[in-house]
Amino acid sequence: MLDGQSQITNCMFEILAQEAQEEQGKIQIFMDPDFSSIIDYLASLGCRNHSLQIEHIFCMDNTQQLMDNGQNYNLYCLEQILPLYTCGCLYNAYYFYDTMFTRKNTLEIFSVMLITSRYALLFTRDRSQGILFGNRASVQLYRNIFGRFYPSVSSFADKVTDVISQIQRLISFDFGEKDIYIFQPLPCLTYCLPEEFLDRYLYPDLPGREHVLGMLSDFIRRTKDSFSERRPYFLFTEQGVLDFLETGRVPDYPDYVYAPFSIRDRMFLIQEIMKKCLPQQLCMLKKNYFYSNRSISIFSSPHSGYLFLPVCNEADSCEQIYLDITESHLVSSFYDFLLYLKENFCYSPDETGKVLRRILQEFHTRV
Repeated sequence: MLDGQSQITNCMFEILAQEAQEEQGKIQIFMDPDFSSIIDYLASLGCRNHSLQIEHIFCMDNTQQLMDNGQNYNLYCLEQILPLYTCGCLYNAYYFYDTMFTRKNTLEIFSVMLITSRYALLFTRDRSQGILFGNRASVQLYRNIFGRFYPSVSSFADKVTDVISQIQRLISFDFGEKDIYIFQPLPCLTYCLPEEFLDRYLYPDLPGREHVLGMLSDFIRRTKDSFSERRPYFLFTEQGVLDFLETGRVPDYPDYVYAPFSIRDRMFLIQEIMKKCLPQQLCMLKKNYFYSNRSISIFSSPHSGYLFLPVCNEADSCEQIYLDITESHLVSSFYDFLLYLKENFCYSPDETGKVLRRILQEFHTRV
């Protein structure tokens, strides 16, 4: 029996740390994402042990009621668990719906369940009372209970770790609408990428190169057709363009697939995106809203969207997480956010054109 926050917290951190040291450590958690200290601790363990498995089941709200600070609860959940996706461990999240603001005021005995290979810990939401089970039968009992949740929950996201899966995801995605916003450091250069660039820049020793070439060619054709019809808005930054011109790397292309673009082709692609797009499609933000060139990308329409998140693995190469946004409140939040950025924090089309031309001229002069 555990009594008080101090006992429960110390016990919890100890059994989590023990499990993270196991060669095939696995942690199962039934817990709402607003336990920030636990999420942060799990993320720190995941950074040190990329083979650690974490399975997390939590509740999302099925109403439009806002939190006391005016934030959408489901968007808050996403914000909370992102460190677990990006720390590099094997994290899988699952969610179910309930009316959160009613649920948190109901009588509950133990609302949090945490299971490792050797322990099962149950405790109240306020961490005032808890029980730690260490015998095999009890641990197996709660592992079985956790397993019975799976048919009733939905996977929150899929982790994309190879270029084939990434292309398949993107090819299968259909916004089905014209009002699309794409928020990333660099405008989507796939829209203007010549197909002959594929054979020129894909690494010769890339496994399954011919298959990848065929898939990428199909993806480029579909992207060009879709974007020509729907005319999406590209929200990007001056720094994103500068980074591309300096490195020849596109943030959402996996580095291990292609060689950096030549200086000549870098300039050509920026010129091409300016030609292909209507002036109002290119929305350059007045400030850099990305921490690095490897930042989150958001694709959103009024009713659908997805995220791409960069993740560093043990080889220090970049993997990507694909987060399919299907929850309606999240979709609305992202769409409203991007629309607000476009209307209030972007240069005018004429100003954007002038900045891009200046960047190209200065880069050409320097190189």
